[in-house]
Amino acid sequence: MVDELYVAYTTQRQLSTKVDPGLCRGLLGVLRLTRVTRPPFAHHGSNLFCNLRRALAPLAADEFRLVMGARDESRRRLGFLLCGHVLMPDHWHALLGTVYPLTISRVVQKIKWISARWLNGARGVSGPVWQHQLWDRFVRHEKEFCDRLRSMHLNPVRKRLVDQPGERRWSSYKNFALDKPSVAGCPTQIDYVRLPEGHWG
Repeated sequence: MVDELYVAYTTQRQLSTKVDPGLCRGLLGVLRLTRVTRPPFAHHGSNLFCNLRRALAPLAADEFRLVMGARDESRRRLGFLLCGHVLMPDHWHALLGTVYPLTISRVVQKIKWISARWLNGARGVSGPVWQHQLWDRFVRHEKEFCDRLRSMHLNPVRKRLVDQPGERRWSSYKNFALDKPSVAGCPTQIDYVRLPEGHWG
């Protein structure tokens, strides 16, 4: 049933009410506002994930709020777009957009620096928190956006943390719901962007 929910992101086919179809229609409504003939971000739109160092203990329940807070503080300072996210015990995923001259590497550097400071302070330790490597993939159009978002939101299900993606609090899944109370109850408000339906030249 989870896969059927995400197939609907791109096919718009009729859904069973058992998979919360309002979330699908909400996302489609956002993505199909208009068709553009240029990249959605003036500089760079990326799907990325960042891992904790392997020697460190996974994030505890109360530490997810610290990482999310550090990301939101970085967003406030730098002004990048946050279009989707999931926090996991040993890494985080995000769909980010920047406008020149801001770069994705600068954004990630800021998030890592602030979150490491806060996490180390809470744990009473010091030293690096995140792995140096960063996995980064350019997002060019609607289908690619939906594919990345789908994979990101399903990650907690694949890792057996939850049975349904909407059960993961530290995720942007419910940000795409149609009912305003569900969206307002999300721990972070995301940015909704307009994407081309296919490749742009």
